[in-house]
Amino acid sequence: MSSEYEGPRSTPRISLGAEWDLIPAHMRVEITAYVETGRPVGHFLTAVLSNDLSEAVARADDENTAALAGWVRFLYNYVPQGCWGSPGAVEGWMADSARRREAEAARES
Repeated sequence: MSSEYEGPRSTPRISLGAEWDLIPAHMRVEITAYVETGRPVGHFLTAVLSNDLSEAVARADDENTAALAGWVRFLYNYVPQGCWGSPGAVEGWMADSARRREAEAARES
């Protein structure tokens, strides 16, 4: 048995047909990069992904405040379940993504 990371080899994606109008336009690149690469995100999106409503409301700009219900629908319907829902899920997604990048780099070298 190998001790190397053997997780998914394909890049996780937001579901095709996602209703992008549920979330503010200025947040679309950030959520996509987080899902696909595990890149850390800002305080508001971290709170949303971690299912921390009070922190999300405290950190939201006006557009994101108005879109909070849209964020929930977007995550529930179009974003891979393993990358959101609790602080542990967010931390785990970022750690798994880092391992996936390292494994891909090792395969390429």
